[in-house]
Amino acid sequence: VEEIFNVIKASIPEGETEFNIYTHMLTSNLNIAKLTTGNSDGLYVSVSLLPFGIEKETTTLKIDGSTETTNETIDASSLTDEELISKYDIQIRETLEKSECQIITYDKTVIEGVGSELLENSDTQRLKGIFTSRAYSGPTDVTTSTGMVDVLQCTIPLGKNAIMVTAVTDGREIDIDKSVIFNEIIESIVVTTREPIIEVPTETVEGEIVEGAEETKSE
Repeated sequence: VEEIFNVIKASIPEGETEFNIYTHMLTSNLNIAKLTTGNSDGLYVSVSLLPFGIEKETTTLKIDGSTETTNETIDASSLTDEELISKYDIQIRETLEKSECQIITYDKTVIEGVGSELLENSDTQRLKGIFTSRAYSGPTDVTTSTGMVDVLQCTIPLGKNAIMVTAVTDGREIDIDKSVIFNEIIESIVVTTREPIIEVPTETVEGEIVEGAEETKSE
């Protein structure tokens, strides 16, 4: 908890007092929850919050006829679903290659509605989740004790950050269906940019109006 609050505090721009998950980019990754059944059956589920953007390559033609290539990080919301899937897949594959991992299977990435977003007018709308599924092998220091990784992953872009839910097994057979746990976590996510305020109703006692407690903010 201390680590989470320290990172969030460091991510708040000077002059502001609250962290906004959409507009304030985190300074580092945050592990929010880790679930595991132990080494015996190799199941690991994690929920993380991380700074998130898509690398966009721009080529500029200079006056002398030469070209200059620059890279910038843009919000996922500025891309169409097709562009987002394409660029996301490229980044995943490049990351695995840099880690000297070999892809065994890589299922088609899809974008689907997940969880919900609480809007300021109290309405809700579905969040957008990028779903990937892949299996790969590689060095044990970047994979698992068996050198095998079978992973389900959902990335939920939220402006300059993203929620990432990951479920990993290490190639061995297990009795637990990781996809069930994975989907339940994703569907339970609700995001709000402000803290909900609980209204305390007034009560009537013997014809008199008794004011309730002051409004309190939920934790």
